[in-house]
Amino acid sequence: MYIRKPKGPLIVTLPNGQHMTRADLPPATTTRWVASRKAAVLRAIAMGLISREEALARWDLSSEELDGWIANAARFGEGALKATAVQRYRIETGGAAPSAPVLEMPQGQVTRK
Repeated sequence: MYIRKPKGPLIVTLPNGQHMTRADLPPATTTRWVASRKAAVLRAIAMGLISREEALARWDLSSEELDGWIANAARFGEGALKATAVQRYRIETGGAAPSAPVLEMPQGQVTRK
């Protein structure tokens, strides 16, 4: 019987001092992606716990979906990963809802009229 050692580190230390292991990641069978699970995957990729390719294969994600998570989190923070905030945090300039135009603020914050 062999124990398969995963590639990469077994544990990483996050910038806030907390430790993260593969056990902290969502199950491979995850289909319902809440913001906290998305954030955990993004932190694991950023800290080198798992590779981008491993994340795509493990959770059957498309590269466009993962790129969208990364872009939204980098631009607006983890709050942008919530499904209910998709229209508020759209990256595309023409993708905002017509009833609530998006205004860009100088500091990169987004507000609605």
